[in-house]
Amino acid sequence: MLWLAESERTPEAETARRNALVNERNTQASKPELTVRLQASLAAVRKTLPELRQSILDRETTVFGKPSSTRGYYILLNENLAIKLGQLIVYASLNGLTPP
Repeated sequence: MLWLAESERTPEAETARRNALVNERNTQASKPELTVRLQASLAAVRKTLPELRQSILDRETTVFGKPSSTRGYYILLNENLAIKLGQLIVYASLNGLTPP
């Protein structure tokens, strides 16, 4: 999420980001490191979304190889966040934790 909120949206930047993600996924992060990353990502999204203007949201972009608008991209992000929250609630419940 952090890369979405703070990054430039060029094909070159997307390729570099994708390569960095592959390298990052090949390393194991501790639970505290993951918690810090998740908190930073959520904070960046919460900060960025309210600041977006209509002209930015209407800007055309490519999302997973398909034409879309920046608005469509943020709708996709919101949908993904809802899915992940649902998964976390189930995981917490199955492990005897109180879901948020």
